[in-house]
Amino acid sequence: REAAAHYATALRHGASSPADARAAMNERVSYGCYLTDQLQEAIRARETARALRRAGGDRLKEGDNARWLSRLSWFLGRKADAERHAAEAVEILEALPPGRELAMAYSNRAQLALLEDDVEAALAGGRNAIELATTLGDQEILSHALNNVGTARMRADQTGLPDVERALQLALDGGFEEHAARAYTNLGASTVRHYDLARAKRYLADGIAYCEEHDLDSWARYMVGFRAGAHLAEGAWDKAAENA
Repeated sequence: REAAAHYATALRHGASSPADARAAMNERVSYGCYLTDQLQEAIRARETARALRRAGGDRLKEGDNARWLSRLSWFLGRKADAERHAAEAVEILEALPPGRELAMAYSNRAQLALLEDDVEAALAGGRNAIELATTLGDQEILSHALNNVGTARMRADQTGLPDVERALQLALDGGFEEHAARAYTNLGASTVRHYDLARAKRYLADGIAYCEEHDLDSWARYMVGFRAGAHLAEGAWDKAAENA
């Protein structure tokens, strides 16, 4: 939160800065707000950054900002916008030499499919992301993509747990805090769905503690909701109500 606030202060005093500097500051404001559940601010800053990148002819960063707008739109419940921005990101980035931005755009589309319970599309998009991330040697994107593929498999036939646990370990080892939070969330949510409640409560306890330590409010709140579901499933009514 302090980082996002400092970047916002820099923006207010940097109106005469070069466009690429203002774009970069808006991108950093957006990311800090995203992590701390300030989503309206996050999407406004990201839209400004994309417009500046487009005006400057930076197609790579324009495409990456489109991918971020997809992610933020989903968090705000704007499904159609999320899918539109995701498609735009892939279209822009596929016209450029393949790199980490394209790999993340593929993984983002896989994630959207996962969130709609479209397992086949999630697996297909996730494999594309894993292949490109492996070629690039990018552990961060590999963690993100394994998380999607493993969670899709957990929803389909409960075989994906090792993939999501590997995604979590890659994120913890690499210090990729957002991806660690999402892996904890998917592990907790998937095990609650399958009524593996003892394991679910361990994942959720560890995940919520990790998120509280690292100020990752968006995922902490999500996991508290699933913890309420776990308590409800085992008949712990008071705990369920308190978490809800």
